[in-house]
Amino acid sequence: MPDQNGTRPVYRRTPFIDLVCQVQFPPVLKISQAPTGFQDRIRRPFPLFEVAPDNRGYQFITEDRSCHLVLTPSSLALVAQRDLGWISFRSRFLQAFQALQQEFAPALYSRLGLRYRNLFCRSACNLTGKAWDELFRVPVVNMAPFSALQGEVQANRSEVLLALQGG
Repeated sequence: MPDQNGTRPVYRRTPFIDLVCQVQFPPVLKISQAPTGFQDRIRRPFPLFEVAPDNRGYQFITEDRSCHLVLTPSSLALVAQRDLGWISFRSRFLQAFQALQQEFAPALYSRLGLRYRNLFCRSACNLTGKAWDELFRVPVVNMAPFSALQGEVQANRSEVLLALQGG
């Protein structure tokens, strides 16, 4: 996401783990059968195919295996395991979403989720002498409550839930 100046930091050693965008909808039973029409629509960017490990859906994978679509009877998710940039990620998701609409036309969408996962490791960046509150701006991650627990915090997670205008 761009900062206030419209630029986005680029890291030599990225903290990026993955980015997931998922839509959920009431189950569409046709998806339980081989979704051949859907595959035809997204085959060019996602030429590889696998049954999902839990056998509840299908995975369509890019040639370099850095992105995959997961289609189940009640959801579609795009997972990027390298930073594609927002425009490229959005374009891939919209192409898959349009294929979903054209092939299965879900009656409604009950949830849209977008999740970034990053891992910051001070030792990997040679910053072990720096306190967390020196490395992050307070509006991003408020580490102030943990200052007294220096060296004891094993993990910190945050979640932001936004209500969008119009529902």
